[in-house]
Amino acid sequence: MDAAAPAQSGTYYFRYRSIEPDGFVGPYSSPLVIEVPRDWRYLWLLTPLLFLL
Repeated sequence: MDAAAPAQSGTYYFRYRSIEPDGFVGPYSSPLVIEVPRDWRYLWLLTPLLFLL
């Protein structure tokens, strides 16, 4: 299965349930919490601005 990355940073909640071959549908799982941080990789480019202030 191929999943796309979230479009925004934030907190995402994920639940799943199984469906058996005979059609039995199981209960939902407990929520899984996924924290997607902001992309700070390019923040260092703003460092020279600190010296101009």
